[in-house]
Amino acid sequence: MGKEKKAERGAVKDLLKYLYVLVRQDSLSSFLLLTIGVLGVGFSLSSIICSKKVIDVATHVVTGRIEWGLIGLALLYTGNIILSILASKIGVHYQTTLYNRLSLHYFSGILHAEWKAQQMYHSGDIMSRVGTDIGDIVQLVVRTFPQFLVTLLKLASAIIYLFILDRRLTLVLMVIIPIVLLVSKLYFKKMRKLSVLIKESQSVVRQYFQESVQNAGIAKALHIEDRMKKELVKKQNDFLAHVLSHNRFHVFSNSVLSFGFATGYLTAFSWGVYQLYGNEITFGTMTAFLQLVAMMQGPALGLAASIPAFIAAYTALERLNELEKLPREQADMSLVQPSFRIEKITFSDVTFGYETGRQTLSHANFVFERGKMTALVGATGCGKTTVMRLLLGLVSPQQGTVTVSDNKSGFPMAPAFRQRIAYVPQGNYLFSGSIRENLSLGNPDADDEVMKKTLKMAAADFVFSMPSGLNSELKEGGKGLSGGQIQRLAIARALLHGGDVLLLDEATASLDEETEQNIIHSLKAHGKDKMIIVVSHRKQVIDVCDKKYVLNFL
Repeated sequence: MGKEKKAERGAVKDLLKYLYVLVRQDSLSSFLLLTIGVLGVGFSLSSIICSKKVIDVATHVVTGRIEWGLIGLALLYTGNIILSILASKIGVHYQTTLYNRLSLHYFSGILHAEWKAQQMYHSGDIMSRVGTDIGDIVQLVVRTFPQFLVTLLKLASAIIYLFILDRRLTLVLMVIIPIVLLVSKLYFKKMRKLSVLIKESQSVVRQYFQESVQNAGIAKALHIEDRMKKELVKKQNDFLAHVLSHNRFHVFSNSVLSFGFATGYLTAFSWGVYQLYGNEITFGTMTAFLQLVAMMQGPALGLAASIPAFIAAYTALERLNELEKLPREQADMSLVQPSFRIEKITFSDVTFGYETGRQTLSHANFVFERGKMTALVGATGCGKTTVMRLLLGLVSPQQGTVTVSDNKSGFPMAPAFRQRIAYVPQGNYLFSGSIRENLSLGNPDADDEVMKKTLKMAAADFVFSMPSGLNSELKEGGKGLSGGQIQRLAIARALLHGGDVLLLDEATASLDEETEQNIIHSLKAHGKDKMIIVVSHRKQVIDVCDKKYVLNFL
C-alpha cells in the first residue's frame, strides 16, 4: 500500500513537472491567461462590494449616490466581458500552437524510434495517443490548470471577505471544504482506473475502424461487411460500458458535493435571514452573504469538476510516456562523409530472430559488392525481407556483424548509412499528393527533365499520358493506379534518390514479363556503379543478376 501511494505521488509529481516545462515554453500566453483570470476575480469581488454599497444606499443605511455605484457595476461587468473575449482569443491561439508543438514532438519521436520497438504498437493506437491524449494534456495546460489556480484565488478571496463580514458564518461554511477534499481523494483513485479503461477501449475501437477502412476492398471480396459491423458494435459497446461507469461515479460524486454546497447556501441564507430579522445586518450585507457563498460554491464545484481533466491528462501522460521511452536510433552522421562510398556490405555469421527462441536467419554469410546485381532467392518467409531490414539498419544482428566498407575501412551497419541507400519495399508505398511530390521524396532538387528521364528508365511513361502529368494527384497508397504503375513510380522514386545501393524487395512482382525484363536490364545498364540487391521469385530476373544467394527455412 505504501508503495502504491509513493508511486502515485511520484506520478503526480511527474505530471506537475511536465506541466511546468510546457508552461515555460510559452510563458507569455500562460502569464496573460493567469493575469486575465486574476483580474476577473478582482472584478467579481469588486462587483459584490459595489452591489452591497448600492443596496445600502438604496435602503438608506448609508449615504451616497446610487448613480456612481450603478456606473461602477456597469464598468465592472463590461470589464468582465472584455476579459472573457481576450481570454478566448489568447486561449485558442495557445491551445492550437501547443497542440501542434506536442504533436510534432511525438511525431518526431516515433519517426526516430527504433523500428523494432515501434512495431510493438498498432498504428491506430499510436494515432489515438497522439490525437486524443495530446488533446487532454493541452486542455489541462491551457484551460483547466489556469482556471484551477484562478478558482483557488477566487475561493480564498471569497472566504477572506466573508470572514470580514461574519466570522461565525465563515467557520460554519469551512466545514464543507474537508468534505470536498475527502471526496476528491476517493474520486481520483477510482476515476483514474476508469479513465485508463476508457482510453484503452477507445484505442481498440480506433484500431479496428482504421484497419477496416484500409481493407474495405478485402472485406467486400470476402463478403464480411456485416460481420465486421457487428464486431465494431461489440467493441463500441465495451467502450460505452466504461464511459457509463465513469459517468455514474462522476454523477454520484458531484451529487454528494452539490448536496454539501446546497446545505452551505441554505445555512448562509437562514443565518442571514435571522440576522436581518434581528436588525444585526443590513440588506446589503445579506445580499453580499449570498453572493459570496455563491462565489465560494462555484469555485469549489469548479475544483471538483477539474478533477476529471487532471485524471485524463494524468492517464494521457502515462500513455504518451510509453511512446517517449521508445529507444531512439543512434544516427551518427559523422560516419558518412561526402567522400565516403559504399563499396561492399558483408554479412559475417549473422543470426537474427524477431521472437525469442525463433530465428529467421542463422549464421548467414553474404557479400554484396558495388557494380554487381545480386539476387536473394528463397521461399516466402525464409528471411529475404529480414536481410533487407538488416541492410537498412532497421534491425541489428543478434549475433555476427553487418559491415559497410569503402576502399579503406569498414563500419558496423548503422542508420546513418541509409542516406546512401535507395529502397523499393514490398507494397511500393506511395503517399497522398501529386506524382511530382512523391518523386521529390527521392530527390527534392530534381527538376522536370530529370524526373521525366527517370520515369522513362523505370518504364513509367504512362505518367505523360495522364491529363495533369507530373501534377496528377494520387490517392492514399496510390489508389486509382494499377499495381504495376505503383511499382514503376516507386522504382523511379528510388532511382531519383541516387545513392550507392539500390534495394528492390519484390519491386517488379506486379509487372508483366516484358516490362519487368526491360526495367531490370535498364537498371543494370544504368547502375554499373551501384550495388543492386534484388529479392525476386522470377527466373528471368535472377538470370540477369551477377550472383545469387538462396535462403532456406530454418
